[in-house]
Amino acid sequence: MIKEFAFGLAQRHYFQDAAEICNWMNIDRDTYMSLYEFDEGITDFFAKNKTLSGFDGLVYMPDEFILDIDGKDFDDLENARQKTVGLTLLLNDLDIPYKIYFSGNKGFHLGIPGEAFRWKPCKDLHVKVKDALTNAGIFEYADVSVTDKLRLIRIVNTKNLKAQLWKTEITSNQLNATDIKATMQLIAKSPGKATDFDLECNPVFDVLSTPKKRVEKESLSIPKFIRQGRNPDPVNYPCISSMLSSNAQGERHATALRISAWFRWLYPESVV
Repeated sequence: MIKEFAFGLAQRHYFQDAAEICNWMNIDRDTYMSLYEFDEGITDFFAKNKTLSGFDGLVYMPDEFILDIDGKDFDDLENARQKTVGLTLLLNDLDIPYKIYFSGNKGFHLGIPGEAFRWKPCKDLHVKVKDALTNAGIFEYADVSVTDKLRLIRIVNTKNLKAQLWKTEITSNQLNATDIKATMQLIAKSPGKATDFDLECNPVFDVLSTPKKRVEKESLSIPKFIRQGRNPDPVNYPCISSMLSSNAQGERHATALRISAWFRWLYPESVV
């Protein structure tokens, strides 16, 4: 399988075997790869057209599918962290393993196994993936634009020149650090240790066919269902991450109640 690699968004179209990704790590500049993978059709198309605009060849699922969670900027990293925590809870509910990365700037990436998708190569695989993840609630937290066909994503252990920080793999404990900005500045000042991506998973998202769009019919006798939002309490926004860590005896009851009260803004009652 082939991936597109790039040095920044202006230096694209380096096509190499997807297994060569290790050669693009530990580079102290903005370095990207395509989210999806392709066959020789993409190199043939580029050789003929000198551009990827209009490419309509087959799209393949990568071994690691990246979900991107961003804040507005580095100062908004706490908001990105809260969304990332919410997404990890959803993935846990779906029984999907993941790896956590600090993106090197203003957010986080979650890597999930390509095995989580029941798929086959097709020209509109990215559209089917987008529909499946939307229906599962993934984009209540993650950036939907990352699923575009030719989207580039930063490679782990490469440097964000603007922020002067590295994209690096982190642990759940580091994600839940009390001072997330200070923790990420310390961790991401140099490349980290990239572990092999060997997570296994049963298929959860069926993207073999495009789901039919539902047509809602107006009815005077049946009230329209209003779904519960997935937005946290705008008034009381406690530091959930610190509460999710160990708490001293005598405080656990009150902490559990506060966490449950916060979760009710995100999940149905049965989940809470």
